[in-house]
Amino acid sequence: MRTRFPADLVEPIARGELGADVMQQVNGSIGQPAGTILWESKRTKTWNDNWLSKLRDDQRRSGAGVALIISQALPKHVEHFDLVDGVWVAQPRCAIPVAVALRQTLLEVNSTRLVQQGQQTKMEQVYNYLTGTKFRQRVEAVVEKFNDCVMISIRSANS
Repeated sequence: MRTRFPADLVEPIARGELGADVMQQVNGSIGQPAGTILWESKRTKTWNDNWLSKLRDDQRRSGAGVALIISQALPKHVEHFDLVDGVWVAQPRCAIPVAVALRQTLLEVNSTRLVQQGQQTKMEQVYNYLTGTKFRQRVEAVVEKFNDCVMISIRSANS
């Protein structure tokens, strides 16, 4: 995964620690964190639904945005990959393509969030300017100049 996603921080979770197998911090093109994918891998012949609740608990504890189980054994209704009770489940051969899609989604959501934060900040700056002393003083100066011009025009017309 490190070679496929060189900008990301991919860290194994030590055996015996609470959590999944790997945590992948997805980073944007300039290194800004965009989200986290929590990976769990299973090498068994039968699926166990208890894995879902355990991984969701791990996801909440870690604050990861996405949880993913890679397993040879899948739930009966899953052919290759699917979202099952809030957890992505996939066969090993689908791991990288699913990761690419989830990673791209995290990057796009983060980009949208950053744009919205920027818009909120700009709206606040505009509001603060429009309700502030500096703007009022500039408008007053324009009005004073306009009034001066009008008065000069009236005097010229009366002379």
